[in-house]
Amino acid sequence: MTVVTVMTPVVAALAVRWLVLVEPVEPVKALERDFWAAMGAGSTVLLVLLARRRLVPALMLAPIATLLVSAAIWLRYLSIWPDIWAAAGTYLAGPLAMLAPAFLLAALLEAITERSPQP
Repeated sequence: MTVVTVMTPVVAALAVRWLVLVEPVEPVKALERDFWAAMGAGSTVLLVLLARRRLVPALMLAPIATLLVSAAIWLRYLSIWPDIWAAAGTYLAGPLAMLAPAFLLAALLEAITERSPQP
């Protein structure tokens, strides 16, 4: 179940990025699309698991989905980067930074809506 929860959004994000958003754009726009694809996979995992009231697995698996998409996109463009390690840092840190506010919001909502134990 966990593998499906993570891999389905990862495959969907990569499919959208590489099959739907293919028209040529300037490099900054392409980087933005890559970031949104990676963050979309992570936020989908986060939302699915939060809907099931599973905060800790959501906070563990959402970054994994984000990093899988980021790594796949980074590997696809590996041959064109002049500095592959700087590109790796950009591709791996950028989408995670975009996902961070969603983590904070999820933890806050979980704390607010936490049910008190019944006597």
